[in-house]
Amino acid sequence: MLMIALKGMAAGALCSLPLGPAGMLCVQRTLSAGQRAGIASAMGIVIAHTLWCLVAVGHWERVGAGLATLERPIQLGLGTLLLALGLRACWLARRGVAIPAGAGSAARGFAPTFALVGINPATLMTVLAAVWMVGLNLRGAGPTVGLGAAASVFIGGALTWLLLTGLCARLGARVGDVALARVQLGLGIVLTGLGVGNLVAAASRLL
Repeated sequence: MLMIALKGMAAGALCSLPLGPAGMLCVQRTLSAGQRAGIASAMGIVIAHTLWCLVAVGHWERVGAGLATLERPIQLGLGTLLLALGLRACWLARRGVAIPAGAGSAARGFAPTFALVGINPATLMTVLAAVWMVGLNLRGAGPTVGLGAAASVFIGGALTWLLLTGLCARLGARVGDVALARVQLGLGIVLTGLGVGNLVAAASRLL
């Protein structure tokens, strides 16, 4: 059980690397509003990964096939959310301000990242890839092993983001508002582009 816990924590850390739009949001929110705001956003990612890990225990083929039938509406939803987040970030950057710390409640930071990761079928593949890379086999695993693996994924992801947000918060305290606004503008442009790309891809399926 100790090896399962260690491998699960390693998988959670791998899943939490800030490579996608949700991770970018966490980093940007930490830079502009502090570590607490960043952790609130990061919990959306960590909890979504934990839930997907539970889904993956013994039933990932069935779930993956079911999600494939919902690919178009999911893509439309993701595209709309990314577009809205991107345009908001660009608007704030144009005003020359970052997200104010007082305006970001925990729910407001948690919801976008949880939605981006939680409703994205690609997250299942990310979790499975991380689990495979650390040598943790979830296929056919029993409830005890599954719950232990999911809890370990949560702990690994939470610790990873605790470290990342701490580093980003220190960096954010050293840079000025102009630099933060530029970071936010860059994030907004990337998110807007991803949103438009998802909407175009979903619309092309209708033709």
